[in-house]
Amino acid sequence: MKKTIIAAAALVALAACNKTIIETPVSDFGYISIDVSADSEMVVTKAEDDGYTEVTGEDLNNYLFTLNNGSENIWDNKKFSEITDEDKKKPSGQYTMTVKSISDAAAVDGNGAMQLVGTETFTVQSGEETPVTVLCSIANTKVTVALGEGFGNENDDVFTVSAEPVTLTQGDRDEVSMTPGAHDAEGVEEAWFNAGAAITWKLTATVRSTSQQKTYTGTIEAEDVVAKKWNQLTFKAGTNGNITLTVKVDNTTISVEEHTPEIDPLGGANN
Repeated sequence: MKKTIIAAAALVALAACNKTIIETPVSDFGYISIDVSADSEMVVTKAEDDGYTEVTGEDLNNYLFTLNNGSENIWDNKKFSEITDEDKKKPSGQYTMTVKSISDAAAVDGNGAMQLVGTETFTVQSGEETPVTVLCSIANTKVTVALGEGFGNENDDVFTVSAEPVTLTQGDRDEVSMTPGAHDAEGVEEAWFNAGAAITWKLTATVRSTSQQKTYTGTIEAEDVVAKKWNQLTFKAGTNGNITLTVKVDNTTISVEEHTPEIDPLGGANN
């Protein structure tokens, strides 16, 4: 009987030891409170700490949160509306939180969309509430295409845009087709691209007098494709068969290029 009691006591002690190993004491936990502010202004004309507006309500509920603790991924693009109080209770330690207004896929779907992104690194202290404020700003770049002088004129010796719109490509992203707007027109179509990667553009035009197609291609260099910037492409057609492309970033001209196509005598299009 005595041996049985001793054995039972040993089992209880072993269970208590195992419990201590697999459970983190409550005192080692802290709590995260989250605030998000965003700045969606394209052109920065103010101090760096100005211009951010708190994101609340349904807008905040749809923001995506990623939380990492070193190499461990804890949340992966989790909607704010899905983050519970239990999710905010974390063991003490250093964390990095990344917040996005839309997913990376949505930012490049079709013509893409503005994406606001912010990252904050913080430390959770045992038994304390850690306020985390994430400031989000525009992470991608906007492109618009407009037509200047020489397009759409009724003279036989000038160019007009063909039925095909201007196309833009970047890396392995699907081709983006854009209908050029009138120069400086309001409501011109826009597309959004990732920052830091070159964009290739292609324009097809026809000569009214010969009905020949001419194709022009070029590249917006990666160094010009910067986050939170507006790349404006304006094409001007000349009577000599050339076109002039002016590239502006935030209304400042950064390059003026003249492009001369080869003409196919059979009426085809050459680069």
